[in-house]
Amino acid sequence: MKHQIAFRCGKCSGIERVPWGGGGRPSLACSACGFVFEPSFEKAKWYDDVKLHRAAGGLVVEHGIDTPSAYSVLLGILTLQQARALPDLAQKPPRSTRARYLLGMAAGVVVVAASLLAPLRKPVTSASDVARIPVERAPAFSQSKEPPPPAVAPALAPAIAFKLAPSGQLSQVSGPDPSQTFTAFCKHATNARKLSAVAITEAVPPKAGERLGIVRDYADLAVPRAVKIRRDQRTRRWVIGDGDSTIVPTPAPNATGPSDATPL
Repeated sequence: MKHQIAFRCGKCSGIERVPWGGGGRPSLACSACGFVFEPSFEKAKWYDDVKLHRAAGGLVVEHGIDTPSAYSVLLGILTLQQARALPDLAQKPPRSTRARYLLGMAAGVVVVAASLLAPLRKPVTSASDVARIPVERAPAFSQSKEPPPPAVAPALAPAIAFKLAPSGQLSQVSGPDPSQTFTAFCKHATNARKLSAVAITEAVPPKAGERLGIVRDYADLAVPRAVKIRRDQRTRRWVIGDGDSTIVPTPAPNATGPSDATPL
């Protein structure tokens, strides 16, 4: 049964509502900036709409992000760090919790004031009584003390990041999922007239966290070529290239073919 969910765009942070459910793998396009996201379906549990909604609710409660950002995290459009760094999206505490907090603060002020005024209620009868009255002294002001530096918000990682080798060619491409990363690699200015994306297949031999991107090399159409797409365990992003040497497609393994390929 189809219904609507709201997700947050990983490029402009806008909120978009799209039909969801009923099977299939929809593409999520942002009407504000036009960017198209291919949701990550690496874990089969997200096919279950009930589990997806429950998991989104858990992220909202545990990390204080809004519901569209939670869906974007689960679908691989945003990382959790990016979602938490978005401005003005933190969930406010329930009204009852805030009221209890304010009442507690007021009660604390009353207790402190009563303790300071208690000595003044006793009538002063002698000079010794005056000497025993406590006097609160204001802390000395130091002109040499500098104000603390302003807090710097953490930088958000871009949806697609490129790194160039000294030769000016691509040495690394990273993105939120295999499809976006592979498409960005083929459409980059250094490859736009040389390569075109054909399909994404399982690695040979199959390995978790690795894919093969099959490309059409216009310099040699007779030999299908491929690049390895791997998932970085530290950043949880999908990466092509080692960041040092130029990315060069190699002949595709014979085991890859239409039966295990996802056309692009």
